[in-house]
Amino acid sequence: KSKDKQQSKWSKDLREKLIESNTLCMNHEKNMNKIFRGFYEKHLKDFLKE
Repeated sequence: KSKDKQQSKWSKDLREKLIESNTLCMNHEKNMNKIFRGFYEKHLKDFLKE
């Protein structure tokens, strides 16, 4: 049973780290999309119409 508790703690810690990592990646991707949309609206949109 001691091993089950250790496994459970290990699984819980790993799960929390994965969630944190996924959240950071998702926020980074959102930020990149926001920056690109701004760049597109400001520079590329008119250039591509020509």
